[in-house]
Amino acid sequence: MFVPSKKTHLKEEERFWIRGYRDFRQDRINRKNGCIITLVNTNTLTAVETYTSRPDGETVDQDTECLGIELILPFNNLHVYNIYSPPDKDFQFEPQVKQDNFIVVGDFNSHSPSWGYKDLDSKGEKVEDWAIDNQLVLLNRADDPPTFTSMTWRTSSTPDIAFATDDIHGRSERSVESQLGGSDHKPSIITIKDVTVESDNRKEPSWNLKKANWELFKQTAEMNTAQLKLSGNMQKDAKAFNQAIIDAAKVSIPRGCRKNYKAYWTPALEKLHKDLGLLKDKLIQEPSDETSDKTVSP
Repeated sequence: MFVPSKKTHLKEEERFWIRGYRDFRQDRINRKNGCIITLVNTNTLTAVETYTSRPDGETVDQDTECLGIELILPFNNLHVYNIYSPPDKDFQFEPQVKQDNFIVVGDFNSHSPSWGYKDLDSKGEKVEDWAIDNQLVLLNRADDPPTFTSMTWRTSSTPDIAFATDDIHGRSERSVESQLGGSDHKPSIITIKDVTVESDNRKEPSWNLKKANWELFKQTAEMNTAQLKLSGNMQKDAKAFNQAIIDAAKVSIPRGCRKNYKAYWTPALEKLHKDLGLLKDKLIQEPSDETSDKTVSP
């Protein structure tokens, strides 16, 4: 078990300690207090730190705070990155994303309908593009419960999101639990099945045709097919041709960051869903004699 967390009020000289856990921690420099911290259960896991956005001697905080660890497992080690992107800062992710056994979790402070917001802001678009470029899959669902409650504004939102490589996504489940103590964030639990278990229904990430570089695809496909040497065996030659096209697509067409999409969802349904949400919010905030004795069905 490992626990990525963000401690807003913890000062650099203060210790955060839980029996049976080792803490990997990165404190802030240019703010009064706060840090990101990842706890690892030392009874069951061994871990090493692999990345910090504040290396030794660094005196300036990066826009996105990041702390990476590698969990040492019997067969395949797991790379875990805990990040915090402040609301007033741009999103950036410097570590190289590996092709498998890689997970990124944290407080992204970005908006996208993909993880439950009604709007897509510039930061959310940048996060989506980053995930697509690195072939990472979103573990959140759009209809998951919100993870953050602002008592000041009396609103709920989901700044806490998680991405993983396809091999992790295929055997992961994410759930949002009840709030702990006085925290304004709800804990999110990601359960990853045994790394030795292979799923029979794994699917390749879907092609994101909207972001395709068609000119690059054309050039690469022409180059790949021109280099083919026909054997005279129809099945063998067809397989080689298909592979040449797929190889061209891999370098020119990004693959989507979401796999748990709803096949029946359309823009028209999306608009109706948003309109219904707005009406329900208005009903709650501005009840009238006409509506106070009526029930609104979900």
